[in-house]
Amino acid sequence: MFIMGIVTILGTWIMPQGGSSSGSGAGVAARIFYGALGSDTGGSIRIPSAMSGVVGLKPTQTRVSRFGLMPLSFSFDCSGPLTRSVRDAARILDVIAGYDKKDPTSSQRATDNYEEACAQPVSGLRVGVPKTYFYDDLDPDVEAAMEAVKKNNIQN
Repeated sequence: MFIMGIVTILGTWIMPQGGSSSGSGAGVAARIFYGALGSDTGGSIRIPSAMSGVVGLKPTQTRVSRFGLMPLSFSFDCSGPLTRSVRDAARILDVIAGYDKKDPTSSQRATDNYEEACAQPVSGLRVGVPKTYFYDDLDPDVEAAMEAVKKNNIQN
């Protein structure tokens, strides 16, 4: 079941929400808490964060332990932060990422310092932009912004 609707906190309308982590997204957007965890199988971190105007990060599979999650699809389930800024998401990811002996599928690879990485320049990074379905029914303002990025910053 896909959960969607208007969230009210203390009788005040906050945002339309969607996905199983919508409470996390609404609470962060309302500044009730600094950050929250969500679980994502089919968009349940990404959709509520987009709908409430906060940052949602679905980490690489196995980067964060799934111990304690209620599984929907073990091969897709992933836990990650919803926060007010990218730096806040990096701070939380610094805490939750890494090997967990209670989840034998969690990665044993050393974790990076994600907050420190936020201070690194983005020059030299490559951004992949699909050429087909991505632009179907795209909002004109978003399309103009994407075209400006492609024109000014992306080399073919």
